[in-house]
Amino acid sequence: MKRITINTKGQGYGKEAMKLIVKWIFESSETQRIWLDVKTFNNRARHVYPET
Repeated sequence: MKRITINTKGQGYGKEAMKLIVKWIFESSETQRIWLDVKTFNNRARHVYPET
């Protein structure tokens, strides 16, 4: 996955989408970790990415 864009900002769709995608990855594969890269100044993206 390279990029997810949501046209309607500030409604929580991106955060919910990320939660569901991460959950699906761990439940349907043998993946043990995911690497997410975000620029330190991109507060909107940092807020969306789940913390572990």
